[in-house]
Amino acid sequence: MARNAALDTKVLAMRARTLSNEDYRKLLQAEDLHGMVRYLKDNTIYGKYLKDINPDTAHRSDVEAALARFQVDETEKLLHYLQSVDKDLVKLVVMRSDIESMKLLIRGLAKGEDLHKLKDSLIYSRTYSTLPFGKLLEAQDWETFKNALKDTPYYRRLEVYDTLDIKKDLFPIEKSIERYYYDTLKKIVGKLEGKSNKDLVKTMREGIDLINLMWIYRGKKFYHLRPDTLLTYGLLGGEKVSLDDMNRMASESDPDELLEQLKKFDSYRFLFDHPTDDRDLHMERRYERFMYYKFAKLLKSTGVTRAYAYLRLIHYETEDIISIIEGKRYALSPDEMKNYLIRDLNEDK
Repeated sequence: MARNAALDTKVLAMRARTLSNEDYRKLLQAEDLHGMVRYLKDNTIYGKYLKDINPDTAHRSDVEAALARFQVDETEKLLHYLQSVDKDLVKLVVMRSDIESMKLLIRGLAKGEDLHKLKDSLIYSRTYSTLPFGKLLEAQDWETFKNALKDTPYYRRLEVYDTLDIKKDLFPIEKSIERYYYDTLKKIVGKLEGKSNKDLVKTMREGIDLINLMWIYRGKKFYHLRPDTLLTYGLLGGEKVSLDDMNRMASESDPDELLEQLKKFDSYRFLFDHPTDDRDLHMERRYERFMYYKFAKLLKSTGVTRAYAYLRLIHYETEDIISIIEGKRYALSPDEMKNYLIRDLNEDK
């Protein structure tokens, strides 16, 4: 109980340092990326991570790396308070940063780049990472890269791929890595089920449902993927969408009928109940907004539920900062940029 109380206090203190709605408005009103960096450096928790960046010469990649490092550091602070399956859950955030960095190296290798030049772009936990990034950076070819992973769970997922052709192999390789992440999540969620984390478990399973529905919709509409491919990379462990549901939708050849099947899940209709252009453009944001407000409610819980909710919320906050940067690149007005944010600035933080 004492450990939980200390964790709850720590999370609330960390949450208090994140961006207010007024901070968001200041970022929206900033003239450009350089003005945003200046504001973040001088007025927010992100200043510590931007201290070595000159606002006048800053690039988007500099800011993205700083935001990613912030998330890893926040995760490490909370892991100190956790044990057993609770710790395993929060370590998923570390795994996520491992995977993003590994995918960056795989893409670089596929393009024939010198991996050492990507070293400064790798963001991972020096304490909890399970990947040998030093060895991976030395890899000159795909076989050497795979061999460097032999003592990790990723090797079994990747050893079946003999080549690394950027057009033919990159998609299934990245999907296999992602599948390992979600298989791990499913196992951990299963262990949490018997504990007092039912709202967290439900939220995470709803997230899996939404990812599956978007995957089937996009896979069929934009990539014309076969049913077996859609099912191979579908995720298990959802709340309402069963394997039979996925099989039926993946096999549906009529686009209108598919849309009706996707809409039959009342809790998730918000993804699909829109005109086509609006649906396709804003689908990802609607998913993220749904998850954001689910985790915002979970912040009122205690223990690992509160800790994990906080980490998801700062992830969405950093996504919003990147969206504002992108909006300025395309000269959008503050009101236009608000349409692409996850947080609703008309509601309390």
